[in-house]
Amino acid sequence: MLHTQFLIVALGIMISFSSATVNANSLSLVGNGLVYDSASNIKWTVDGNLLGTMESGSADLASIIMTEVSSVTDSQGNHTLINSDFGSNGDVSWYGAEAFVAYLDHTKYQGYSNWVMPSLTELATLFNTNLGEAPGSSITTNHNSDYGLFSNIQTSAYWSGTEQDPSSSFQDGAWYFVSQVGLQVTTNKFNKFSAWAVSPGNVSSVPVPAAIWLFGTGILGLIGFKRRKH
Repeated sequence: MLHTQFLIVALGIMISFSSATVNANSLSLVGNGLVYDSASNIKWTVDGNLLGTMESGSADLASIIMTEVSSVTDSQGNHTLINSDFGSNGDVSWYGAEAFVAYLDHTKYQGYSNWVMPSLTELATLFNTNLGEAPGSSITTNHNSDYGLFSNIQTSAYWSGTEQDPSSSFQDGAWYFVSQVGLQVTTNKFNKFSAWAVSPGNVSSVPVPAAIWLFGTGILGLIGFKRRKH
């Protein structure tokens, strides 16, 4: 009986150790500057203005991107990138945003080649649900603790990959999310907003730290030793 109780306690300790690494919320840091969003099953970059950060380290990044990705195809056809698709501090046209995520693809940023712009639903889920921003309020003043998982979240707006319905009167438009007020709006693709890249799915499962299993193995070994003594 004593051995059984000892085993139960030992297993309980192991489970509590391993459970401590699990985040009950939809957002969790997964390493390499990425946050996994289980609600949308995508990875966000920790840096909410990665393009702006990369531009600060490379003044000619826009030219590099346009050399790597010369054009962008949308529902209206093919758009050849021009200098005015890129602004300052990470602000870009919708076409510039698409080119940026394509550039991350080509360079296999953080080892992934499936970077895309988030859909409008994914942006709304991140801000309004996962980060707790209420519509009509600013993300800088109205958010929960998961806001701290990210850096450089912009207070203006983010482009989504969701285009305006091609059959509508506003054919050359796309949706963006206004992080300053937590709302969704559509506009011309040549306006400039921030770009936030996402990658589908989670990273490979992280195994329970070896120290935990060694701890458990040691306890089980002691149990076996006690049994042999008796």
